[in-house]
Amino acid sequence: MNVDLLLDWYGINKRELPWREDKDPYKVWISEIILQQTRVKQGLDYFYRLIEAFPSVEDLAHAKEQEVLKLWQGLGYYSRARNLRLGAESIVKSEKFPEDFKGWLQIKGVGRYTAAAICSICYNHKTPAIDGNALRVYTRVFALEIDIHKSSSSVFLFEKISEMLQNKKLDMGDLNQAIMDLGSSICVPKNPSCTSCPLKSECLAYQTGKTHLYPFSSKKIKTTNREIHYVFYQFQDLFYLKQRKQKDIWQGLFDFPEMAQKPVEDLELIHSQNHLLTHQRLQLSFWHKKIDSRAEFELIGEKNNYTVAQKNDLDKFPVPKPLADFLKKFVP
Repeated sequence: MNVDLLLDWYGINKRELPWREDKDPYKVWISEIILQQTRVKQGLDYFYRLIEAFPSVEDLAHAKEQEVLKLWQGLGYYSRARNLRLGAESIVKSEKFPEDFKGWLQIKGVGRYTAAAICSICYNHKTPAIDGNALRVYTRVFALEIDIHKSSSSVFLFEKISEMLQNKKLDMGDLNQAIMDLGSSICVPKNPSCTSCPLKSECLAYQTGKTHLYPFSSKKIKTTNREIHYVFYQFQDLFYLKQRKQKDIWQGLFDFPEMAQKPVEDLELIHSQNHLLTHQRLQLSFWHKKIDSRAEFELIGEKNNYTVAQKNDLDKFPVPKPLADFLKKFVP
């Protein structure tokens, strides 16, 4: 693969992003965690708000989980936020950022791709960053019939690209970021812009007219339907929330108490909506239970260990996006 062609293209077309300015490992790490499951356009605002709230790794390490989750609200895959704070604690405890691939792999929430990206961008280590974009680009360029959903495929490509670049002098961070940018702008999953690609002259998939066959994947995402019936308890301007502590969707966030099935008692259905997650199609129903007695309200909370929230304080709690939308519309 002619990396010079790719790097020349990157020099002209690279995206101006805040974490690319000074190659600060803290900012690069934050950005890579955000971008694990998020597009750059959506992730930018979250990057800015996290850096503003926690300018240093020490600030992040000393933050409460609820603070981090609140800033992460709406981004999804909330384990990333929890792991980010735990990772900051580890870094502060060791008194320095890891400076090699193995060291970064010891940080909570950092896998092979993230470790490789950080090491190449910040320290120019020859660690190929193999994510979905890279898998797509490399399998098309080399016409590799490997299953991209097998971890062995990423390891295979890591070793193949490492060997290919072993004796080359180059900025590995720029190369990895060039692959990222190419995969997100030109070598996209459907209808790639092959005629604009700097690697078209040596891309085997393009030369043989088979770009649609790469990358190969044997895995199909299975989605299940799930009903959630929320009970919206209210006494004057007081409401009940509960924290989702089990290993399930939205772990660590707050939402309303749930009922196992559609309520049979006299409750008012005030809203229903569908919400799509990666593996689940949620059917959400919001049932209103207005309570006139403080004693009855407090008894319900004590019996179920619910969290009391005043109307003016609701925006302080990290909540799932559909709940945030509900509160904005029905509890303005």
